[in-house]
Amino acid sequence: MDAVSDAMEVIDGAVAALGETTVSKTVFTETKNELAQVDTENRTLISQTAESVGIMAGKLNSAPDAPNQFGSVAALNVKVTKSLLP
Repeated sequence: MDAVSDAMEVIDGAVAALGETTVSKTVFTETKNELAQVDTENRTLISQTAESVGIMAGKLNSAPDAPNQFGSVAALNVKVTKSLLP
């Protein structure tokens, strides 16, 4: 029974230590700032992609014939796909 009793003490101690674990305010703030930075970068990429799509749509509207429009659509697909890659 001593082995069981000793094991229970170790488990109780580990559970108590886990309950006392906290994240420091500094770590929390740094993580929050990193997430905010990533969010800003993502929003910038989305804006740039939307701008590129708008430019390509303008080019499509000004293309005089179907072959040029097809080429413009193909170029747009390549550009948008590349901009979405990590």
